This record gives sequence, structure tokens and C-alpha cells, in this order.
Amino acid sequence: MLGGSGARYPVFVCHGFLRPSHEGQRRAAAAPHASLLHFAPLDPDTFAMPGHMRAADADGRVPRKARQRRRRRHRHRRRRRQRRRQRHAMLLLSWRQVRGYGVGYRHMCRFFCGPIFRAPPLRAFEYIWRLDADSFLLGPPAADPIAAVAAVNGSRAAPLQRLHRARRRSRLARRAGTYGWIHAYRDEHLFVTGLWDLTAAFLRARNISEEAVTRWLPDGASWAATPMCFATNCFVARRAWFAEDEAYAAYFRAVDEAPPPAPPAPARALSPAARLQAGGFYTYRWGDACVHFLAVAALLPADAVVRLAGLAYWH
Repeated sequence: MLGGSGARYPVFVCHGFLRPSHEGQRRAAAAPHASLLHFAPLDPDTFAMPGHMRAADADGRVPRKARQRRRRRHRHRRRRRQRRRQRHAMLLLSWRQVRGYGVGYRHMCRFFCGPIFRAPPLRAFEYIWRLDADSFLLGPPAADPIAAVAAVNGSRAAPLQRLHRARRRSRLARRAGTYGWIHAYRDEHLFVTGLWDLTAAFLRARNISEEAVTRWLPDGASWAATPMCFATNCFVARRAWFAEDEAYAAYFRAVDEAPPPAPPAPARALSPAARLQAGGFYTYRWGDACVHFLAVAALLPADAVVRLAGLAYWH
């Protein structure tokens, strides 16, 4: 129940670890609200490492003949050792470069920028409201946050809190409100290495002025100097825009496939094979909070965005 609106929304607990043996525990947890609480298993590939970080698969098939069983066992053990070494190497990268944020955290950052909006259990819904596992609503909302975002559009935004107008309008964003945020903050430069350079190049390639981003910032500062982010532990998003909009898909792809750092001069240029796409989420620990902010500021009209000021929220 949300405030006095009477709205009752289904709640999905997305997971990748519950098994059929946990069925009893799931039913017990859902018992008070069985019709609203759902446990949504995610495809294992959702949190798979990028292709170049995974162990190479020689043939992708499981041999059937008995004489090949020994070869299969040895291959399996070899791949398992390779995966362990790769995970260990990635964890070392995490600890050495970005204060110990491991692979799981980077999986999460990527998930809330792309895969969540295409997850099969959520495809039937127009809006999703994300709450982190340690989020708390301290009281009934003053207004239904999903209805507040849905009510915002280019012609009827006055009753709700708005931000400045951006020039660029997306086809999917014109019909209804697209994004609701509750808190913005300045991230540390350590966690956004190279993100603005990539974003600025993306904007230039699409003839989008950087002013679309800078007008959201305090005192006209540049984003490189003041890397503002939306706190994504609580947001409302129009799922179709993030899942289907061509401009956002291109930006997510650019972030997801950000190349590794160039070798310092006078080192020899990287060969095509060496320039495997490392992924900004994994190589640089780019967070979903800053990716959301930059995409929303650059690609959405500001009157499709609303601050969720009516939530008594704690995280």
C-alpha cells in the first residue's frame, strides 16, 4: 500500500542463487503477501564475466562416447583452474586499483544499467521501482512515486518538481515521464576515471551539446570537475526507454565496451587482438549511479524527470 493512493505493486526479489530446495523458505517469506511478492531467478549469464575474461571453450560440446570421458574430465578441471586464476586476477585488480571493490560489485553496477531492464520477469511492466536490499521506507509516501513519474511529460510537468529543460528529446521519452530520483551526490574522481572523456566523445558523435549535462551541475561546473551522480539505491524508471531507446542502448554499449587504457608512449600500439573490450564497469569500476546521471541528463528532456521528494527514505 502506498500512502492513500491504494496502489499495490508486485515486488520482485531478483536472485541468482536460490534453488528448488529453498521453496519452503520462499513460501514462508511470501506468505503475508503471497499475491504480491515474487522471487525472480536471473539467467546465469546475467552475471557472467566478459568474454575475454572467461576460460576459452574448446568446442562447447560435451562428448558422449565413453572413451572421451577421461578427456572431458581433464578439460573440465583445466577450465576450472583457469576460471579460478582469472577470478583471482580480477580480484587483485579490484583491490589494487579501486579500493577493494570486487567483481560482484562491478556485476551489480552493470546489471542496474542494462540487464535489469531486459530481465524477463520485468518485461510486462512499464515502470520499475528499484529499492536496494538495505533500503528503508520510514513512512507512507506522500504520493505514489510511480504515478508521480508517469504523470510527468512535456506538456504537464508544472504540478511536480522539475529540472531545467534539455534540448535533446527521445522518441520514447516524449510520451510520459521516464525517470524519478531521490538523491544526487558527487562521486570521487577515483571511481570515474575516463568516464567523462568517453561520454563527451559520445555526445560529440551525436551532435549533443555538453550543456545538456552541465546545466544540471551546481554553478555551471564541468562534470569532469564535479562528477554528480543519482543515488541508484532508489529510483523509478520507465523500463522501455532503458531497454529499447536507441540512444541509450548506444551509450550503454559504449560504456560496457570501453577499451583498456592505452599503453604509455613510446610503447608500441596495441594490436587488434590485444584491444579486447575490457568494459568500463570492470576495468574502471564505473558505477551505475554516474552512468544513470549522465544518460538521463544528456538524452532525456528534463521535464521527463522528477525528484521523488515525497518519500521518507533511508539507506
